[in-house]
Formats: sequence, C-alpha cells, structure tokens
Amino acid sequence: MSATKPHFSLLKILERQAPLLMDGDKQTVFQQFYPDLVPPWWKANLEQHDAVLRIHQSYLEAGATILRTNTEGANRFELEATGFINREEAVNNSAMALLKQSLGFQGISAGSIIPVRKEGLSAEARAFAYGQQAIYLSDTGAGLFVLSEFSDDAELCLAIGAIRRSSQKEVLAHLRVQGRPDILKIVATLQHVYQEGAHFTGIQVPVDMPDLMELVDNMIEELGIVSLLLDESYPGDTVSDQFGIIAQTILEKDIAILGGGRQTSNLHIQKMKQFHQEIYF
Repeated sequence: MSATKPHFSLLKILERQAPLLMDGDKQTVFQQFYPDLVPPWWKANLEQHDAVLRIHQSYLEAGATILRTNTEGANRFELEATGFINREEAVNNSAMALLKQSLGFQGISAGSIIPVRKEGLSAEARAFAYGQQAIYLSDTGAGLFVLSEFSDDAELCLAIGAIRRSSQKEVLAHLRVQGRPDILKIVATLQHVYQEGAHFTGIQVPVDMPDLMELVDNMIEELGIVSLLLDESYPGDTVSDQFGIIAQTILEKDIAILGGGRQTSNLHIQKMKQFHQEIYF
C-alpha cells in the first residue's frame, strides 16, 4: 500500500516554530535587481525565469519561511488587458514551478492572490477569476493561499468564497487598513472574514499607522493566531528606522506571522530575522 501524503497544516507548523516570517514586495526587488524590467511583473514568470528565481532566493536567504508566488494580478482579466489572452494557466503554473524550484525542500509555498483591479465587472465574474487562479496554483503545489491588498472586506470575502469552492488548500487572508484604526470594528471584521471561510486572518498596514500596537494587542487577544504585513513608509533600498522599531516590537508579542507589504524588500525580512534571532535564541 502506498503512503498517503500528509495534509499541509499551517497550524501544526505554527505550534512548532511561531512566529514565522513571510517574504515582502516583489515589485521593490524587481526594480532594485532589474531596473530595465517593466510591469506587469507576472510576465517574468514566462520571460525572465532567472529574475524570478533570484528574487525568491533573496527572500529565502533573508530568513523568510513563507514565500509567495509572483502572481499578484495574474488573473484572466489583467492578462487579457495586456494581450496575454489564454495564458493564465501558463503564467500561474510557471510561477509556482519557479517558487518550488527556489524553495527545494525549504519553506512554505504560498499562492499569492490580490484583488481583481478591472472595473465594471460583476461579482460573479470576479469570483470566477479568483477561483480559476486558485485552481492553477493549487494544482501545481501551493501549500496555502495568501490574500493581500484587499481594502474592501466584502471583496476579500468574495475571493475567499471563490477560493474555498475551488480548492481545499488553507487560506490566509489580510485586510488592508489605513489611517487611524477603529480597533473594535477591525477585529469584528476579521472575525467575520474568518466565519466566511478564511483559515487564518490578519491585516496589512503602513508601518506609521497610529495606535498600531494597541490594534495588534487587541487582535491577538480576540483572534489568537494573527498575521501582519507591514508596508514601508517610503520606497528605497534601505530599511527605515521606524520599520525596524515596529518590527522588533511586534516580534516581542505573540504574533504568529510577520511579513513585508508594499515597498519592502529582502532587506526588511533580513532585519526581521535579525530581531527574531535576538529575541528567541
């Protein structure tokens, strides 16, 4: 009798080695490593394999355990708008293959999905796009799905529902929050997102958000397992002092997952890893 491959469980991994570090923004690293390349960045999955491999490797070497595919915006509508008709499967399959090649036997491979950005589409059409992308990423080896850049909780729930109908893989869903937070409302929204089918929830926030630590404390108390993606305050190839201070403070709390959001790079994850080692070892 052949052995059955064990089901992936992020919870079991977190029980052994929390907190986990997630990679950061690919656009930032593309622009640093390959200034001549132009967006959309998912084209590199077909045309610039070495570039994608190098970016994944830079995050792996920096200390990230969860790495996301280079598939932000790689849905049927964005591909068709840029002339890549009927290439959605190829783009997403190649993205996962490149991520798997970079990881080897290390790390966790996550399929990355962001909001459908084309305007005027029905909810049914957008849900179909999320579901199709999830199928391609799931079939080629995603351990889980990571959702980011969703500032509309209704759209986030739409995507979660479509993904859950298309795949049995776990979903880690982030709500993007800006400005001074309404802490109770955010926590209640994340509880609703969990009820709508997300296995794990979290937020994506600017590093200079007011009352961020109070929000994190409330999320941990009410939700338990929390993921956080930090957006850097300005673009560049360095880590701001504020980002370093906030990342270190968050790692001293019971955060489950910490990763990079907008305008972050492998250097930001490297800084997180440094703080992680100082705190836990």
